[in-house]
Amino acid sequence: MTVVGGGIAGLTAALRLVERGFDVEVFEKGPLMGGNLSGVKHGGAYYDVYPHMFAEWFHNFWKLTEDIGLEKHKHFERRRDCGFLAPGDFPHYRVCTDIGAFRTGLKNLSSGVISLPEMFLANYTILDAIARGDADKEFLENQTLNDFIVNRPYATRGVTHFFDSVVRNVWSIDSYLSSALAYQRFAKYQFREPSPLCWVLKGNSYENFVVPLLKALNSRANMHINTEVTGVTVGDGRVTRISYKHLKKGAEVDRDVDGLIIASSPASLGDLIFTPASKDRNNADAQSIVSLLPNLANVRRLGSDPLPVLYVTFKRKLAQIPSYYVALLNSKYSLTFVQIEELSGPKKTVLAVAASDFDALPVRLKEALANAIDDKGIMPTLSSQVKRELKDAAHPILKEFQRYVPFKLEEDIDWDKTFFQPNLDQKLFLNEVGSQRWTTEVSYPEINNLYFAGNSCANSIMIATVESAVYSGLQAAGAVVQRHRHLDAVSIIDPEAYPTPLLFAWKIMLAPYAALAKIWVEADTLLKDTMGMRPRPGALPGARAVSEIGRSLETAIIEWWKAADSFWRRSER
Repeated sequence: MTVVGGGIAGLTAALRLVERGFDVEVFEKGPLMGGNLSGVKHGGAYYDVYPHMFAEWFHNFWKLTEDIGLEKHKHFERRRDCGFLAPGDFPHYRVCTDIGAFRTGLKNLSSGVISLPEMFLANYTILDAIARGDADKEFLENQTLNDFIVNRPYATRGVTHFFDSVVRNVWSIDSYLSSALAYQRFAKYQFREPSPLCWVLKGNSYENFVVPLLKALNSRANMHINTEVTGVTVGDGRVTRISYKHLKKGAEVDRDVDGLIIASSPASLGDLIFTPASKDRNNADAQSIVSLLPNLANVRRLGSDPLPVLYVTFKRKLAQIPSYYVALLNSKYSLTFVQIEELSGPKKTVLAVAASDFDALPVRLKEALANAIDDKGIMPTLSSQVKRELKDAAHPILKEFQRYVPFKLEEDIDWDKTFFQPNLDQKLFLNEVGSQRWTTEVSYPEINNLYFAGNSCANSIMIATVESAVYSGLQAAGAVVQRHRHLDAVSIIDPEAYPTPLLFAWKIMLAPYAALAKIWVEADTLLKDTMGMRPRPGALPGARAVSEIGRSLETAIIEWWKAADSFWRRSER
């Protein structure tokens, strides 16, 4: 079996197949296996392509972790908190803990990220979405998250802005483009298992996760890096041949294949389905994938964007930098930062500062990097222009970061150990409206030995996450194994969610409070506009009294929820 794409989806499929005795060959275009869980080497150390968070409900990921010899409680750390920081507020972070958990509900409502009633409405919006269940799948699939929010009768400007900021910071997509259905799927799984908020890997993901995964594979699979699959020929309803080239050697090579799993990015997939193997390109009768599956042409609609990360090393220890992820409220470039603890120390701080809004950066970095790539598709050395653009990209990010965290730009930064990683070759899949209609199925009867995996392949997780990648890899491996019925089936764990009727009942119960919260917000806005009042963010008249009412309400809701959930589980048995 041949696998195109050495990201987590492709490697997961490869591992499950070699466990069942298949001969597997994996082709990866990049210099390292692992895809978005891979790394970049700088100054002798590996840095993550992206800083990653792993949710409790990533059950297939945790099973994969166990199977490659890692332990959740030994190799990962709990993170219960996430922070928000406004300009001028340092070091007073607005902290949310185990978002979605009942025991931290009141604390999160009064966190000050947005006003208390608007935080209640933000949570009610999520409840409203997940209470619709799968019956409203088409309704949610055909509208953006922003459309869904602004059309709620209880919507406010603050709630709309809050969702847009969060979605852009986490998934690098604006809420007016993001699929409401994809967000709903993520929310319902996170709401069912909210504690801890996430886990983070101890150390960088390449050395501490991808390398153990490769060790589990290397003795039983042939791995090729810096090697791009350039064409696929189809004949008699099956894939017959592929062509590939090593990016540092250049010449294309053709070979026959027995089966093919494509786990590549949407952009690579869009090229591959149209191109036969090199030996067949001058043959008018040669068939490409799209000639048998014309609907796959729609994969070219699937979007992806880079999430650039600035790794900045400070010459001194910055005080009061937390260990959790922090989003900078209303920042240019939608900045988020986290401390790289394994590289920091008593005399220095190393931060990963992610800029989710790449195109807002006032540099022509994409063009400079594209022009530096040679005709073999590689960039052998960084030109002076590219180096200048990379450094120029760091300055506006750091200047913006200074508005939130105090430091001296020239004196405090160790520029030799600071670098900007644009991640143009490791883009994030964008869950845009309509993307579910354009994703591939796992397999098609028209080509009986072709399979698909990756975030551009339809799966139950839907939102672009590590779990989605693992899930899709398992789907592909399972489809291969299903054709060989004497083999053990590939196990896939579906995440749990609360029953829709239970969520709907809770939504109805809280509807009057949503109406009161909306009235509260509008009355407070009118009061401030009339009297010219500008209280501190999160402060509202009568906040103490409402806090007491909130505690009583929270207790009642928790007790009702426990009773309802217990009753539902008994009825299911």
